[in-house]
Amino acid sequence: MTVNPPATWFASIIAIACLAMTSCAPSLKNEEKHWETHQKAAVEFKAAYPGFATVIDAKLSAARVAFEAATREPDEAKKAEQMKAANALASEILNPLNEIKYKTESVKNTVEKLSALKLAKGDNRNDDAANTARNELAKVKAALASATPATVEDAIAALKPQVSALIAAKGAADRALAALGTSKGK
Repeated sequence: MTVNPPATWFASIIAIACLAMTSCAPSLKNEEKHWETHQKAAVEFKAAYPGFATVIDAKLSAARVAFEAATREPDEAKKAEQMKAANALASEILNPLNEIKYKTESVKNTVEKLSALKLAKGDNRNDDAANTARNELAKVKAALASATPATVEDAIAALKPQVSALIAAKGAADRALAALGTSKGK
């Protein structure tokens, strides 16, 4: 039996395309999980950044109205689409805050690695680099603690420079770790 490669290739492309189209459609289960995750994240972020609580509450209130309306939709495909739209509303404020959270954790992890390096006696370059990163983390924390945005746009404007500061701190800490990791014991 011979296989026609172009026909096999074409059938594979069609199968992949069909799978991609169906897997991209939102599902009720996934959207409900996203909603629950958003609710937990909102509580966490309001506690961590009280100045953002008003904006988080306002955005989640609008998203809640949309989500509750979606739950009344009888057509499951439309219901899932509407839930996805409600989750997208919540994401407008929660995603930037999540970015701050995960970038902060990433910098902290690198600081721990820097602090764990054992260099020659008197060589404090790892501590210097770790302290520089810690100082940047403290500045970001202070900026976010003092921020009181009135709108989502204000919140994003307050978060963007902090994300940039965390990216810069992570890059500097990573470069220090790479340089010091290769010069251990010298």
